[in-house]
Amino acid sequence: MCGIVGYIGGQAAVPIILDGLKRLEYRGYDSAGIAVLEKGNCLGVRRAQGKLRNLEEALRLSPVEGSYGIGHTRWATHGRPTEENAHPHRDCHGDIVVVHNGIVENYLSLKQQLVEEGHRFVTETDTEVIAHLVEKHFDGNLENAVRDAVRQLTGVFALSVISRKDPNKIVAARSGPPVVVGLGDHEYFVASDVPAILGYTRDMFFLADGDMAVLTRDGVHLTDFSGRPVKRQVSHILWDPIMAEKGGYKHFMLKEIFEQPRAIRDTTLGRVGQESGRIFLDEMDISAKEFKDFRQVRMRAQREAAVLRDVLRGLGSGGQQFCHHAVVGRGFECCQALRSHRGERKRAHCVDDAIEFERPEGGSMHNRNAPEVAIRAAEGNSNHIVRASV
Repeated sequence: MCGIVGYIGGQAAVPIILDGLKRLEYRGYDSAGIAVLEKGNCLGVRRAQGKLRNLEEALRLSPVEGSYGIGHTRWATHGRPTEENAHPHRDCHGDIVVVHNGIVENYLSLKQQLVEEGHRFVTETDTEVIAHLVEKHFDGNLENAVRDAVRQLTGVFALSVISRKDPNKIVAARSGPPVVVGLGDHEYFVASDVPAILGYTRDMFFLADGDMAVLTRDGVHLTDFSGRPVKRQVSHILWDPIMAEKGGYKHFMLKEIFEQPRAIRDTTLGRVGQESGRIFLDEMDISAKEFKDFRQVRMRAQREAAVLRDVLRGLGSGGQQFCHHAVVGRGFECCQALRSHRGERKRAHCVDDAIEFERPEGGSMHNRNAPEVAIRAAEGNSNHIVRASV
């Protein structure tokens, strides 16, 4: 699942946002980015493919400074894991930036409509649609524009938005993935999980589905998507930051066992439409006809192969397809196996854990569980079954 961190207050925003993103690294990601409003009312945006250290290097070479902003770590769903596709995403004029966690199921129809209206798209992502929708509805008030935009979205999403034309505020909205708001002393935080901001405040609350929060230096204003005021119970978190990294569990083994439901939800997010039930395999370069023509599916782990037997029954034969399924800690061996099948008229479609290894010519579907600190935990194996079933 993507990581979101935002800050508004009297301190420098960049170090706080970067620290928060680092505390979310355990969730996994393949690119990162940050946006802050600088002096002169200019939005400074820096993005980088790969690990946060690459973003830090980009910031070292071209610094940005400001007292509020938003940051993001991305799991690629729509579009490749490139700097171009990394968040934050901008509107046509660079006045509005958005970070987003989730899936916009109707993004193609929205994108077509926006293109016909003259909007210019520069990425392969569904998130960019949100930035252009906010731009379309913007009349000087950012929260009204975000409210109008989210009511056009189908799917699940958590997002944070800032604009140089309506400065000194962060607008956050939730419909599905979690959003937590932290309360400080004339400073406020927004994040996708508690550990990101626990080093700065222990007073926080979660948005409910359909909530929108407007963060300023003076406080947080909560409404629903219709504009009606709402209230949420503030909690005082008793975990220390080390415990937070373990999710409140005594050790990582317990954390990773009990994280299985969340990890499975994250794995299906962006791949299974929550409302429509449609399957999205943008990461896999495979057509519906090719899928029906699968002739051979090879599994690295017998346990998962047995679970999939019923799923694979009924698939047509006659094709020359090869699907390889990786197992925990075997990323390199899986890549070697994929290479060995090149030139045999078999396209490789990989279902694996290791995002750091090359992607096969037929595409790949990666796990979205956290890195397994306790290697024997079952979180990854559960996700193997879910991804292969999808």
